[in-house]
Amino acid sequence: CPSYFAWIENDLAPWKETGISQQNLQDARSKADFRVVIVNGTLYMERYNKCFETRDDFTLWGLLMLLKEYPGMVPDVDLMFNCGDWPLVFRAEHQPEKNGSWPPPPLFLYCTSRRDHYDIVFPDWSYWGWPEVNILPWSLEKGKIFSGAEKLDWSHRQPIAFWKGNYDMGPARADLVKCTANNTHNYNLVTYHQDWFAEREHNFNNSDLSKQCQHRYKIYVQGGGWSVSFKYILACGSTVLQIEPMFQEFFARSLIPFVHFWPVDRDNICNSTKFAVDWGNAHPKEAAAIGECAKSFLDKELSMDFVYQYMLHLLREYGKLLKFKPVPPPEAQRMTLESSLPGHELTLPRTVPRPRKVCTLANNISADMMLSKQREGYKRIKLQAT
Repeated sequence: CPSYFAWIENDLAPWKETGISQQNLQDARSKADFRVVIVNGTLYMERYNKCFETRDDFTLWGLLMLLKEYPGMVPDVDLMFNCGDWPLVFRAEHQPEKNGSWPPPPLFLYCTSRRDHYDIVFPDWSYWGWPEVNILPWSLEKGKIFSGAEKLDWSHRQPIAFWKGNYDMGPARADLVKCTANNTHNYNLVTYHQDWFAEREHNFNNSDLSKQCQHRYKIYVQGGGWSVSFKYILACGSTVLQIEPMFQEFFARSLIPFVHFWPVDRDNICNSTKFAVDWGNAHPKEAAAIGECAKSFLDKELSMDFVYQYMLHLLREYGKLLKFKPVPPPEAQRMTLESSLPGHELTLPRTVPRPRKVCTLANNISADMMLSKQREGYKRIKLQAT
């Protein structure tokens, strides 16, 4: 399996000794938007809150597709899911030495932090489509961006950094925009505000991700919370400058600084970005290799097959921890592919079930080792950009 599968053991470690009881699960209910119960290959959902846009619909669709892709292989499980952009299970509130707060409530979410949360990370809704911003399912959108990237070699792209997004989301983005507003310094970057309301009115003419691969460097910066855009930015094959993130999704935790991306100091964004661009233009072969390595990672290790296998392994390991037999709650709704298709105009790819091979979880790669490499990368860049 790809190296990011090692994080499954890490994410489930809080319950390794205690297991997960029905009371533990109920403790997570106040933080959950919906509950998923899978029994004998049938999915049941109990909704507590409506998620933003259609995140819940597409997440449930992904789980239904998993059941179809791997018939008879998904265990019976009972889980709570939150579909927001912020981890909610704080480590500071749940310590092993404080018996009343341990173990933490098991809550599935799209992201977590490096050291402050216990949320269980699950692939986000956009792998099955994001119609509100005209983004196709990952297998299709990735191919579309790859094709756009091939039209312009790295060496022929504009030798500056590019970012496009919502200016009004979070302090890091505000600080990034200040770099371009300062006329007395040239920080070798351009930023553009993304107005999704205007885009919808103009049929998304200016937000085609496959046409945003024209710069040697692309910036990933989170907003007020986690941002889903990382994989789309990496897909261009540009050298990605990642402003140190607060939160991480499931695959990003295995990416290595200076191999898959260039880290940018959150406390010194302008100078750190300029340093990266200047270094890359002075060392084009090495800088281009970073972009190509990230693109290759997406191609080989973030296929939908591996996304489904990550889901399968996670649910299998989670299921082993349950100390009770999952039973659909009376208020739960039975979900099927036929009745649960999210309402939108995009085409969701349906595959014909076929015999599936399941990758083996590696035991020679640790989450701690990957985390250490990321920390070292950001420490190093703080020294270089000063």
